[in-house]
Amino acid sequence: MCNSFCDTVIVLNFSKFLILQITLNKVLLVGTKTQTYIGKPVVTNAAVHAVVEEQGLDDKVIVFKYKKKKNYRRNIGHRQPNTRIRITEISGYQDYPATTLES
Repeated sequence: MCNSFCDTVIVLNFSKFLILQITLNKVLLVGTKTQTYIGKPVVTNAAVHAVVEEQGLDDKVIVFKYKKKKNYRRNIGHRQPNTRIRITEISGYQDYPATTLES
């Protein structure tokens, strides 16, 4: 999902209220340059701290309904709400045992 610290990620809308700082505590995988931590099912005590930068709307998706020979045509569109967050810190995974890949 994200590559490094200070990376910007666009996700679905969290809530209608603007929360400045969020903590995501269900981390499935953490990778560093030397080790990979794979959760079973989650990495315990790991947390991703992020800052909400912007809440807005995605590009418009156009839905075109059509029935042949009935002169039925409807053009409908909608815009999905999304939130842009910036990852500030990934912490708490150092105590979890690292996974080594066996070849």
